[in-house]
Amino acid sequence: MKKKFWDFPWYAILFAVYPVLTLLAHNIGQVEYSVAYRALLVSVLASVFSVFILYFILRDWKKAGVLTVLWLLAFFFYGHVFGYVKGLEINGRVVGRHTYFMAVWLVLFLGIVWLTLKGSWQTALAPVLSTMSIVLVIFPLYQLVIYQYGISEKAQIVPPEISVQSVETSPDIYFIILDMYGRNDVLTEEFDYDDGPFLRQLKDMGFYVASCSQSNYHSTTYSLSATLNANYLNALSDQFTPENKDTALMWHLIQNSAVEAVLREHGYKVVAFETGYEWTEWEDADYFYTLQSTKINNFEDLLLRNSFPAVFSEKGYLDEYLLTSDQRKHDLSLYVLDELEKVPLLPGPKFVFVHLTIPHPPFVVGPNGEFEVVPPHYENNEDYYLKDEYKLGYRNQIAFLNMRIPQVFQAILENSARPPIIIVQGDHGPRFVKTDKQLDILNAYYFPQPQPELYPSMTPVNNFRLIFNTYFGASLPYLPDRSYVSELDKPYDFKEIPNDCTTDDK
Repeated sequence: MKKKFWDFPWYAILFAVYPVLTLLAHNIGQVEYSVAYRALLVSVLASVFSVFILYFILRDWKKAGVLTVLWLLAFFFYGHVFGYVKGLEINGRVVGRHTYFMAVWLVLFLGIVWLTLKGSWQTALAPVLSTMSIVLVIFPLYQLVIYQYGISEKAQIVPPEISVQSVETSPDIYFIILDMYGRNDVLTEEFDYDDGPFLRQLKDMGFYVASCSQSNYHSTTYSLSATLNANYLNALSDQFTPENKDTALMWHLIQNSAVEAVLREHGYKVVAFETGYEWTEWEDADYFYTLQSTKINNFEDLLLRNSFPAVFSEKGYLDEYLLTSDQRKHDLSLYVLDELEKVPLLPGPKFVFVHLTIPHPPFVVGPNGEFEVVPPHYENNEDYYLKDEYKLGYRNQIAFLNMRIPQVFQAILENSARPPIIIVQGDHGPRFVKTDKQLDILNAYYFPQPQPELYPSMTPVNNFRLIFNTYFGASLPYLPDRSYVSELDKPYDFKEIPNDCTTDDK
């Protein structure tokens, strides 16, 4: 038994995982590890199955291992090699086509297989393949380890401790971010869209709408880092200096926030949802909702497009089995809102964090929730929208939210055992407007009794100071309402933007 174990060509499994690990390493930070799990499992199972089948036919572990490696190489590297000859012309005739290249590829593959079966050099080749497989796998693993080490280094930023008292009744807390949802006056003036009826619905349900609210920062990571830790960035760490360019510093503050910590200490269960962005996905939540699909995901599609199935993928034969990023965002947006209605039925006090990535582009949701894409333009591998297209897609997704959000809130209020706390706000405003207008946001609060004092220009940094003071017996001073912007090349060199909004609201 021990001899059979060591005779098994384990290097075949390493060759099977190498292409998947390499693609994951090249895209780490842009995708979750989970997108690669299915591809890894299928690759490993296919290689093991191949080795056993070939062994039972040939009765030779070495030949079974070498042949398995050969078809793995032929399968996974087909698309990469074809990329060098794609579109190649000879005497005005396009020969760089799958029709010709596939025939040549198959002839080469079968020729090498024949040589392998007829030759007797597998014994010498096996140790070479073993060494090669280990070396190949080390490179992507090294990239993944270095990435994780970098994340752990950023974890040296310690969220502040917040002291609150224990309470007998703990209301559920819903913190809902509608990414890039702007303020009513901006929507009216810049997008020819009036969400006044939506705001009146919220008010009729008991919400207070801060009609002059601005975000504290101009982008999601900045804004959520401050809100979930109840303070401005420069007060959270001395690493947020104008000289520092590492924007990933904020990820740890979102994933391990002071607000989450204090609520967990007081018996709250955390509820979170898939977002599509690693830094706002709280996978360690007590209840983490993710959209399940058996279709091919974007990562798997990219892997297949670089492999032999590119022959079929480029002709559209796999489209019906593919869940595109646009389709997934659409389905995920509807899924989150549907599941959010059921959250009140979960037992015990809950802190519910929702980062809904609409109305932020890409624009994939129509005004009635249908799958309706307003496609961007592409140039030099970058996408962009023309202003009119941006306005159309943005209005579509705002219209859908205006229809769906009141239904969700009504379900939450009706299904909650005791009146909850609900905060719904944009993390920042829309683009294609002046810089100062990009800070103007939707900001609405639903508070049970006793209701704290609210005001039109309130900003998100005071959200949880208000909650902890009102419902948890804390005595946290309220911070001045300030808003900041910075440039991409100097992410922490902040410029303050004053709030010039005026209102008659009380």
